[in-house]
Amino acid sequence: MHERYFYTALVFSAILGSFKKEWLYCFIMLSVIHFFNLYHFWWSPRIPFLVSFLSNLIVIRGIIIVNLIIFVYFLIHFLQDGSFNNNS
Repeated sequence: MHERYFYTALVFSAILGSFKKEWLYCFIMLSVIHFFNLYHFWWSPRIPFLVSFLSNLIVIRGIIIVNLIIFVYFLIHFLQDGSFNNNS
């Protein structure tokens, strides 16, 4: 995912994380993924272990899967919250 799309997700997940502890874990995971995403293209400072780790295709696909799982988690909890379908 392009880093510019992560910025808004991090802002809103930080706000949600301050209200609900379960969302805080998702915020932390998104922050780590965002760091890896930024480091993957700039390699500064160059740490050989991270360069080889983040260049592995399995790791890249794993990060994509984790992003999708977090998205589905957020979506399910958003829809279960009831605030989306407030008809009263």
